[in-house]
Amino acid sequence: MKLPVPVERMEQYRETARMRRHERENCLKYRRDRALEIAAEAATILRQYFSVERIVLFGSLVSPDGFHWRSDIDLVVWGLAERDHYRAVARLLELDHEISVDIIRAEAAKASLLERIAREGMPL
Repeated sequence: MKLPVPVERMEQYRETARMRRHERENCLKYRRDRALEIAAEAATILRQYFSVERIVLFGSLVSPDGFHWRSDIDLVVWGLAERDHYRAVARLLELDHEISVDIIRAEAAKASLLERIAREGMPL
């Protein structure tokens, strides 16, 4: 037999749910802001230490609605020597232990991906 939940108690549940949702949204916004900071730091490192000519951010981070808890930082770079690719990734992974950075060398990317990046990407 199901007992009805008193109105006052139900309102407490609703308020708690609202507060938790608001807290999750704020945490996600903070994480997205942090990811954008890391992307900017990554761009500086790639230019300074690896002589990268051009960097474009793409993927879920460029869309506020697309960003989620498991989002990472996706960068396409022009001018990164193939021999430096893994060294650059290793260096960028040191920036934050919770948000990873993926690098795609433009010279090795598919044309369809580069077209999408040209439309949707954010130059850094």
